[in-house]
Amino acid sequence: MTLKDLQMRLDFDKWTESEKVGEDLCGKLNYCELCEGEEEYPCAKAYNRLFEKSKKTTTAKKAEKKETTKAEVKKTARKAVVKKNTTKTAALSKKAEAVLSLNEKK
Repeated sequence: MTLKDLQMRLDFDKWTESEKVGEDLCGKLNYCELCEGEEEYPCAKAYNRLFEKSKKTTTAKKAEKKETTKAEVKKTARKAVVKKNTTKTAALSKKAEAVLSLNEKK
């Protein structure tokens, strides 16, 4: 969609909603905060900025989630190794106790 087409669509939607609420919504929509007051297609450019901003935020959140997942996997792996080592140590301790008790009996 060209900027001109997008501007026309946004203008139509803004006009329709303005009629419904009884006031001009120019400057009050979610993309208006990114408006830089360009002479040509200001709403379309602001809308595209909002879309790009949300796309970057979504990408950043996905990357953060991926990093968190990697960290959780490493943490879980560490716990498994510790548990395994603890189990081995406990088993070795029992064997050592058994050997010591046999030696004491002799």
